[in-house]
This record gives sequence, C-alpha cells and structure tokens, in this order.
Amino acid sequence: QKRGQHADIAAIPLHILPQCFLDFALASNMLYPALHQELKMQHGVDCKFEESGLKFILYDDADRLYAQRIAQSVRHLNDRMRWLDAEQLREREPHITHEAIGALELTGEHQVNPYRLTDSYLEAARQNGVTLILNTNVFAVQRTGNRVTGVVTHEHGTLSCATMINAAGSWAPEISEWATG
Repeated sequence: QKRGQHADIAAIPLHILPQCFLDFALASNMLYPALHQELKMQHGVDCKFEESGLKFILYDDADRLYAQRIAQSVRHLNDRMRWLDAEQLREREPHITHEAIGALELTGEHQVNPYRLTDSYLEAARQNGVTLILNTNVFAVQRTGNRVTGVVTHEHGTLSCATMINAAGSWAPEISEWATG
C-alpha cells in the first residue's frame, strides 16, 4: 500500500507560485531588514521584524515525499533550504508536536507585526508631509480629464489632492471605479 500512497503523492499538484510572483516575493522579502531599520531609526516605530524562516512540517513519509517535490521544483533556492530531522526541529521549535518527524526549512523568510507595520507606514508618511485624514467617508472622486484632483467627503467636504491613495479596504473597487470612470 505504501507504493500506492507514494504514487498518489506524485499526482498531487504542487502549490508553487508562478516564477514572476516568486521572484517578486523573494525580492520584496529581501527589502524588509533595511525597511525595518529605516522605519525604526528615522520614524521611531518598531514593526517587530523577525527573521523566523518558514518550515514545512513533516509528519510522515508522504509529507517528506511532497516536500522533496517542492525542493526539486525550486532548486534555485537550494542555498536557502535545509532539512531538519525531529531533534533539530525541536531545538528550533520546542513546542512542536512530538508527532512531527522533521521539516523542510526555507531560511530568509521574515515576519512583521502587520498592525505595527501599518502604524510605521502611517507615521513615516505623516513625518514626510502627508496629511492623514482617517475615518472619513468618501462618496465621490473629482477628476479633471483622467486625473484625480480630489475627493468629496461627508465629514470634510471637498478635499483637493495631487495624489489619492485608495486604502478603502473592501470598498476599494468602488473607489477605483469612481477614480477611473
């Protein structure tokens, strides 16, 4: 039956990003250490940057085979990958379940606190002359030709701008439609 299980593993499609997205993710990830230092030193906000690595935890031979397929599909990242046995995994992750038999670790992966990162960006923008107007309902976008020149709000009336940043979350498509016609 194990041979049948292994054949099934080979049939499972890998979840690998298209090369252009993978390249973009890797390049942007490499910028975070310097960005963290800049935000912390120049703007006084720590986004809690942590170099943590990414671990694909292995629980059985099927997981190991799947991880080997992943590793083979991104060979250009071999210098960033290392295989951990159960003991090495527990040294790095003391609270990991004892059912884990190892891991494929991708080094150079980073984490930040997303709330602190947002605060860092807001503070950096404010210190660089950006006017932040929060908790404001936009109900129209003003345009001259194909250029956005302002927004109309319930709270502040018309606000002129040279650049509008659409940070409307789930309402962003509607704002985008107003801005582009």
